[in-house]
Amino acid sequence: MSAVILPSEPHAPTPPKQGWRSRAIARVSAALDAESDRFVLWLPALLGLGIGIYFALPSQAPLVLVFALVAIAVAIGFALPPRQRRIALPAFAAFGLGIGAAALRTEHVAAPIVAHDLGVRHVEGTVRWFEPLEAPGRLRLILDRPVIEGLQPEQSPVRMRLRLAGVQAEPRVGDRIALYAKISPPPGEVAPGGYDFARVAWFERLGAVGFGGKFELIAHAEQNSRGLSRLFASLRAEIQRRIWAALPERQAAFATALITGARAGIPHADLLDMQKSGLLHILSISGFHLALVAGLVMAAVRGGLAFIEPIALYWPLKKIAAALALLVSAFYVGISGGDVATWRSFVMLAVAMGAILIDRPALTMRSVALAAGFILLLMPESLFNPSFQMSFGAVAAIIAGYEWLRTRPRGEQPRAGIFQRYARWLLLALGTTLLAELATAPFAAYHFNQLVLAGFFSNEIADLLFGLYIMPFAIVSVLAMPFGLEEWPLRLMGFGLDQCLNLTHWFAALNIAGVPLTYYFKAWPLAALLCVVFGGVWIILWRTRLRYLGALFFTAGILVAALTPGADLIADESGHFAFRVKGDAGWQYGLVGVRSTGFKGQSWIRRLGGDPAIEARAQKFMHCDALGCAVDAGRGGMFSLVRDGRALEEECATHGAILSLVAATKFCASGAMVLDSQRLRREGPIALRLADNGSWQVMATRSQSIWPWHPQIAPRTLPPITAVEYPEDDSDD
Repeated sequence: MSAVILPSEPHAPTPPKQGWRSRAIARVSAALDAESDRFVLWLPALLGLGIGIYFALPSQAPLVLVFALVAIAVAIGFALPPRQRRIALPAFAAFGLGIGAAALRTEHVAAPIVAHDLGVRHVEGTVRWFEPLEAPGRLRLILDRPVIEGLQPEQSPVRMRLRLAGVQAEPRVGDRIALYAKISPPPGEVAPGGYDFARVAWFERLGAVGFGGKFELIAHAEQNSRGLSRLFASLRAEIQRRIWAALPERQAAFATALITGARAGIPHADLLDMQKSGLLHILSISGFHLALVAGLVMAAVRGGLAFIEPIALYWPLKKIAAALALLVSAFYVGISGGDVATWRSFVMLAVAMGAILIDRPALTMRSVALAAGFILLLMPESLFNPSFQMSFGAVAAIIAGYEWLRTRPRGEQPRAGIFQRYARWLLLALGTTLLAELATAPFAAYHFNQLVLAGFFSNEIADLLFGLYIMPFAIVSVLAMPFGLEEWPLRLMGFGLDQCLNLTHWFAALNIAGVPLTYYFKAWPLAALLCVVFGGVWIILWRTRLRYLGALFFTAGILVAALTPGADLIADESGHFAFRVKGDAGWQYGLVGVRSTGFKGQSWIRRLGGDPAIEARAQKFMHCDALGCAVDAGRGGMFSLVRDGRALEEECATHGAILSLVAATKFCASGAMVLDSQRLRREGPIALRLADNGSWQVMATRSQSIWPWHPQIAPRTLPPITAVEYPEDDSDD
């Protein structure tokens, strides 16, 4: 029997094998398609990128050039194919909008700045804001439209800030006063890459700062001002008066800070301990306080109306409560003085309450993105503010954590009992605090050079104390003030504040085996912060496995921060400097010309990696006489401060770096680095590093970009020093 051979079926062609690049591109494309609904969340980040690039330019760009660049960016988005245009056009538009918003804002707030120190001048102006300081008879105030002796109206600043001493009676907002004050331009960075008050002052239209004494009242507030600001200023002053009348001094200082935002009366030692325990943020009226107030008001209104049956059945209780919470929060902003950080927090709260009013979820990543974008458009300079960075970082991290939690498979679970529900609530509260601490830690490391290891525990306890006890009584006390019944709510609030202060001091002193739980380290470079922030934003905004790529950038930022060598000395044009020396007991820190309790001294010690609460102990490595000071920094490195030009030649031969209070007419032929007053005026504060071979190296100087708030001084060319350029002093010692 013969076999029948049937024709075989034709085989489908085998698809060619894809290479690893093709597979990687396909996976990334699939992940991006799955994340398409999250692209809108990147628009505020791109807006911030445009703002950052604008302020990183070497000088202020003309508006015509800025708008031309914005138009080019948008045109590039339009020129792309339709598939790419859907993503690229909004991205390019947001980036260009950030550049344009920064340029317009910089131009819009432009106001005169005094060009140099004016010495003592007669000043007359209207009190816009004032705040009592810790010491009796001292206060800080801002004058509107000051008239300064010797300056034409077009040269006079719009506002100026003064510190007064010896004041017998406080002024009122709106009072017209006159006084003599020593006036100077707003100071710039106290250290390279540090807090730049000159830039902050530009956007607040502060054109001068100064010191003064007693003032003369020219006109009362009632005769000189009207309007809502006057009403809130009067309410604020009256609330402060009643708080101080009802509470002991220490409790009153903290209660005043929490209710009216005036915290200058808080003792310096308490502020340091709050900083070391990670609780300093509770003194600044921001999102934490506004959220507590709004949440408590919503709970009280909604719970109270629920007992009224007709209203509970037919009225939208949640919307009514949200609207009233927003109004109460606006009043809180008004009596707190309404600084920039408070207004930013109020905008974010308004977005959340507005979402409730239109039946949308209050806290979503989109609402956070909307609030951030709105604030950056109105106040682009907020991008560089630590409170903006930390508040939005914390909220975004918390929302991302809860988004991740909702996506976890749960399956069927039996009905939880009361103890299980409480345990779940406690775990969620702990997780929320942990996410907030992790999100804000990089910003605290960059801006404040510290990491509070106990901050997770101290904040968890303090949040409960504030949310359940202190802030409810604060609200009740303010509501009771029109009836004169505020004393007992304030006393109960004061008891809670005492417990919070005890908690603060306990955590500040806490240590494990003699090691404090507050870790101070050298200043972070900007590149490290940018890498960490980009990695964190990448992890927060994406939801697929694509988010894990952010860990690479995060790790890279930490490595950059760890491997970048720290400075060993910081100096400025005043002849003040801070240094560190490696002694037998580890790093020791010294200060010359500045107080360890002052802002400059504390900033310098922190940026060198030291604890500002510990008195500088490195003075034993320094020798001073009438002509100057010499510092032995170890490793063969010598540094000297020259007060008299006759010592300059000798120091050139024996020291590696010289800080000269007199202008150097020549440079050191030996190669020693000369930092004279002219150079430091031009370059600002300077940070030096001592190399292993004993030579000094410039690590960082102030940005040399030419902006309206940074006056520039032309460099000089100097011949070498070969002989003493100053005559001998014939006077007796």
